[in-house]
Amino acid sequence: MGVSQRGTADAVLSEEELEAYKMLTLFEEEEIIALRLRFLPFAAADDTITREEAVAVIGLALHPLKERMVDLFGGVVRLDFAALLREFSVLSRHATVEEKTRYAFQLWDWDRDGVLNERDVRHTIDVVAAATLSNDDRAAVVRSMFAEHSVAEQDGISFEAFQRVVVDTDIRRKLTLQLL
Repeated sequence: MGVSQRGTADAVLSEEELEAYKMLTLFEEEEIIALRLRFLPFAAADDTITREEAVAVIGLALHPLKERMVDLFGGVVRLDFAALLREFSVLSRHATVEEKTRYAFQLWDWDRDGVLNERDVRHTIDVVAAATLSNDDRAAVVRSMFAEHSVAEQDGISFEAFQRVVVDTDIRRKLTLQLL
């Protein structure tokens, strides 16, 4: 790390804090510092931010599922920096494909029952593609997902079946923050 970055790091985090955050998360030192620098302008006097501000800090303000990401925080209203790192650690480039796939599955599982049913898939497709696909086209995408897996829409898609779907996608790249 260059001198100027080290000086910046010292201004926002002590060495002890930085080491603690590295142990807590999958983010590297430079990424933690970059996130801290994004976090500080939003931080209240108690060094917390709102759930909605967290999405801006992470750089996902334009992501179509940003509200769903915030929803996955549960009842948490404000996050301190450690909580922000924990919540979004799965978006680190060091998170495994399985960790990223589990997170994606949670994003799609709106009713949190551990199975993607027709409503879950339709809701996700509506959020992601409403501006680009017609209602009929979105319905066709949902039908094809279930047909592709030989799964009855009422039975739903298990995590294991979902894993088989995303194996052909670049989920590691798609669910990785570009912080530096």
